[in-house]
Amino acid sequence: MSNRKTLIYAVCGATIGIAIGLAGKALILEPYFAAKHAAANAAHQDQLNAENRQRDELTAAELEKLDPRSRKAACEGYIGGLKEQNIPISALISSACAGT
Repeated sequence: MSNRKTLIYAVCGATIGIAIGLAGKALILEPYFAAKHAAANAAHQDQLNAENRQRDELTAAELEKLDPRSRKAACEGYIGGLKEQNIPISALISSACAGT
């Protein structure tokens, strides 16, 4: 009888230990990793925004050098490519292509 009682206590203790471990993981580790993942995504998005801004600055400068007819064709192609890739059109590109 004593062995059966010891076995029951061991199984219950292990089950409670596992439950406490899982609760601790859910309360401590998951929020930590979620915050870490969100910070990494924000840093990546900041890098993408900087690259897009630099690309748009260079493109706008080149567009302004073109004659009106060539600028119109270049703007249509560039803006069409941005729309196709679901990339927002910046104010720099909009102003460089204004009036074409």
